[in-house]
Amino acid sequence: MPHKDPIERKKWARQYYCLNRSVRLAEQAKYVRSHKAEIAARGKAKRAQDKIDAINHYGGPKCVCCGETNIKFLTLDHEKNDAKSYPLEARVTPYAWLRKKGYPDIGLRVQCYNCNCGRAHNGGVCPHLE
Repeated sequence: MPHKDPIERKKWARQYYCLNRSVRLAEQAKYVRSHKAEIAARGKAKRAQDKIDAINHYGGPKCVCCGETNIKFLTLDHEKNDAKSYPLEARVTPYAWLRKKGYPDIGLRVQCYNCNCGRAHNGGVCPHLE
């Protein structure tokens, strides 16, 4: 890079990118094609870590209803059944959204998927509690 001044270096980099955009995009596409499995594995690991972090923040890896501890069965439950009041991003990628927002106190708790669905289909009461 010919410039030591950060502002000039940024201008130069922007001009270089604009002039070589198609080449850079082709290189990027080639990299993605050749490293597809590695990129997918990194994404999967990041999503799994986001889930673990969120569950640990909102009560730890144990269902509040039945006591299930297998992380693969656990999910977050809205105590007031108000999930539709959150933005679409929060509903599509909830664990990443929570991480980005700093794990806000919005009435979430840890439940296993079975208790969560049972509650949804039973008027807000888990079948274990009937």
